[in-house]
Amino acid sequence: MINLFPNGWLSTLGGSEYIKMNNKKIFSILFAIVVLGFFLRAYNLGEKSFAGDEFFDVAAAYGFHQTGQWKAWDFKTDAVAVDENLTEDIKKSRNERSWIYRWQVAQLFKIFPPAESVARLVSIFWGVISIVLMYFFSTYFTKNKTIGLLSAFLFSVSVSAIVLDRMLRMYAMFFPVFVAFSWSVYMLWEEKYAGKIGIIKLIQEKIIVNPVWILPTFLFGLLGYHLQPLVVDIAPVFFVYCLTQVIFVYFKTKSFFNKYVVAVATMFVAYLVVYFYFPQIIIGNSGIFEIFESNYAYVNRLSDNYSFFSVALVLMAYGSYMMFNDEKRFLSKRALWMALSYLVIIFLAIFVWSVGPFDRYIFIARSFEMTLLASGIFYVADCLRNNFKINKEKIFYLSLLVMLVLIPNWKFLSSDEGIYDDNPVRDELDYRSVFEYVKKNAQAGDVLITREYRNYYFSDLNLEVYDFGGEFNLQNKLISKDYLNKIRSENKSGWIVIPEKDNAFLKKGVLEYIEDNFEKKESKEIKGEGMVYYWNNN
Repeated sequence: MINLFPNGWLSTLGGSEYIKMNNKKIFSILFAIVVLGFFLRAYNLGEKSFAGDEFFDVAAAYGFHQTGQWKAWDFKTDAVAVDENLTEDIKKSRNERSWIYRWQVAQLFKIFPPAESVARLVSIFWGVISIVLMYFFSTYFTKNKTIGLLSAFLFSVSVSAIVLDRMLRMYAMFFPVFVAFSWSVYMLWEEKYAGKIGIIKLIQEKIIVNPVWILPTFLFGLLGYHLQPLVVDIAPVFFVYCLTQVIFVYFKTKSFFNKYVVAVATMFVAYLVVYFYFPQIIIGNSGIFEIFESNYAYVNRLSDNYSFFSVALVLMAYGSYMMFNDEKRFLSKRALWMALSYLVIIFLAIFVWSVGPFDRYIFIARSFEMTLLASGIFYVADCLRNNFKINKEKIFYLSLLVMLVLIPNWKFLSSDEGIYDDNPVRDELDYRSVFEYVKKNAQAGDVLITREYRNYYFSDLNLEVYDFGGEFNLQNKLISKDYLNKIRSENKSGWIVIPEKDNAFLKKGVLEYIEDNFEKKESKEIKGEGMVYYWNNN
């Protein structure tokens, strides 16, 4: 019988703990993984139409390319967008958000036209950076280059990673920045300075933290916050980590005199100070969190990456256990940081943040997930190797191969609802084909009712457009029956294009009214979740 938790298991690893590889072989394997990851991300990159906030990104980036200022571009008028229904502050916030990412997109437009495949190349670039970073990140935390390679491979074929790296959104850049930030926070707090500069050693003794990592931590944190405020997830992660260490250290030393107690007390006092003296900080961000939101749909998002999610969870738990008990290489702190980072971020997504459920909001947890899963895969394979007397290496490689074939969700890469077909993303229409359909069938005098910010796809459509909806629209945040009837009475014929996600901007009963009083268009060209309607008063 194979014992997964043998006594003295550390000594059984011995020289078989690593696959014997020189740097050249490691580089070759990592290069192959990167090539695979690049292909999976770049293949048919322009097949899917823009969706969601991609329209804001391409409009802002192209506007910057044309004017040198962060102003959204209206592709229909071929000029800076003029939206009287938005305040200047909202326009500024929308156009300038994550501008570091958008600036990179704008540079591509100096050479290439603003096509989908061109605009998304920046995300592809950061996706490749993430694959390489996952190798070094996992290798550091596990002290095992094999696990580093496994982690990089798992990320390269990850469904959630491929989907986000193929979108014109800053999340592809935010992921490696957050990984670097998390790594630097750990290094700042737990890594002892190993250099020979005496003054740095003295400073670390006085201020507890590693001074070498103060500046990198600050810069990665600042960049991360610029890209996505959810970078603050690191604060509760750090708090829970230190609180857990307080308990472990106390049971080991029977003392509360340690840096973890200082950190927990400091963070608690800081929270009280902010709560009582600077409540505007909390109130100003209250829209993005709601305690006990109970958004369990995130669990389904977590399972998208795997054919057998339960098996992946067991392997992650096993990898955490083996790392935590690896006293030979002192991995307990690193294992704790990995496991708690993953669990706390998922907890926050389900019970605190009032956003989603979208995979992009838990994407940052994938780095810890991949590391723990890769660890579990390695330790299971190594355990099998050490429990067989013959063909040890064949057993090891075969078990690795079986797990790497069975666990990832390969089906999603090739299914009809997968990554590479022209089906739209969840709750969206395929806007390219929809507006091509409208253009093909439009008659003289027709008008169009839709969210105007999607004008990228109806730039050459010679129809008057009536805008509606939007979180910040001052006049027509919710479309009413009166608004529709007014447009219909003033125009003999026209179109209504409403993706399912825009139902939130319809007043109660309006959707039913549209279905009963307008002609629903059905065609193979109309793909996705949503509806296209037409009216003709003649």
